[in-house]
Amino acid sequence: MQIRYYTYSKNVLNKVVKHTIEAEPITDWLYVHKEQPDQWGRIELKFYAYYPEIKAGMFLGSVGGDNEGLVERVKENWKHVATTEMFITYVDSLIANGNFVGGVYIAIAIQIDAQKGAEFAAYRESYIAKQNAQHEAQRKESVEKEQAANAKLVEEERVMIDNLLSIMQTGGEWRNQKSPVSGNSILNVVANQNEFAFPIKFKGWVNKHLRSLTFENGMCKYYSYAKGHKSTMVANYVFGLMEHLKTIATDEELQHLSGLDKK
Repeated sequence: MQIRYYTYSKNVLNKVVKHTIEAEPITDWLYVHKEQPDQWGRIELKFYAYYPEIKAGMFLGSVGGDNEGLVERVKENWKHVATTEMFITYVDSLIANGNFVGGVYIAIAIQIDAQKGAEFAAYRESYIAKQNAQHEAQRKESVEKEQAANAKLVEEERVMIDNLLSIMQTGGEWRNQKSPVSGNSILNVVANQNEFAFPIKFKGWVNKHLRSLTFENGMCKYYSYAKGHKSTMVANYVFGLMEHLKTIATDEELQHLSGLDKK
């Protein structure tokens, strides 16, 4: 016989749709539809709870094959919705325990008892609103934590930059450090932030092979590098960066930030 049942749309999330299907009664409430065998001879069984008094039911699930004891297991697993009265009692228990109530249950309940269905629908809306509020609060908390973590990394990078600029001004050895923000050498970060164009190949060398720079009297006097990866242009490029920093530090604030007001 043909039965009408409620299920969820395959195309629209959480949308309840109504279909009809040919199904055979197993009991007074449990119905089954047998799909045609596939190319390997396997049969898919689709089970439905159907309530003749409202001429509607719901899709319970599908199982491949027709192994021994299957029907009995389905009956046992869904016995709590075997009648319309039991169905209403079951949904009441879901609500009493603070559980989610699906849209299909609402559609069935409205057919059984309009007032109960309205109560269930109101609970569902309230439940979803609380869940959305909780998810939004969790999202905001996650964003705030990420922002705080990023701010910490930016501050760590700023301290590294100030350290390099200070050593350039006062002299001493600077050990190559990687930015916690970008992963690039702090030397490259300073050049990028101040729009000084190191050649791409030199940037790569700084990131991979530069170990340290030693400054004296406003000049890059010495440098160390990974064995077998010498560069002959280090002093020239670093001196060019230092001169560039002097040209852009034209007011007291910029001079102080770059340490050039002490020269």
